[in-house]
Amino acid sequence: MKKPNDFDMFLAMATDVFIQKDTDYDSRFMRGMMKLDARTLWEWEVDKKLDRLRTWLTRGELLVKEEGVENSVVDLFNYTVQYVYYVQVYVNGMNYLKPHNIQGWQEKRERNFYHVASKLKPEEWVKFLESKGRIQKEERVLKALLLEFMGA
Repeated sequence: MKKPNDFDMFLAMATDVFIQKDTDYDSRFMRGMMKLDARTLWEWEVDKKLDRLRTWLTRGELLVKEEGVENSVVDLFNYTVQYVYYVQVYVNGMNYLKPHNIQGWQEKRERNFYHVASKLKPEEWVKFLESKGRIQKEERVLKALLLEFMGA
């Protein structure tokens, strides 16, 4: 995977990865948010990816070679998009995502994902992570890394 030239390229790449993983894992993350505490689950997954990036920034290498910096950025973005979608739809009122109705999500997964993902620019996504306490204000290098790999 190589760094995208702009955010549109990043969105296309992230959407493709999302479709593949959501299909392969039978929407495991969305189903988990429906059954468990969604914020805790999202924080767990995002913090793992951010910790990998922090490790890379500190050591300059990652031991798991098959999953690089790009993969971690895409994964944390994809988890965040799904979490934002879940909060907007399930928590804030539309409420058609019932635990027994995962099909509603799966039938329109690409459209729903892209609709949320494209609403914000890279800087706004990074600010969202900061506002939720996942990234600290002083982590400027980490934020710059995220923006670079998001094509900003």
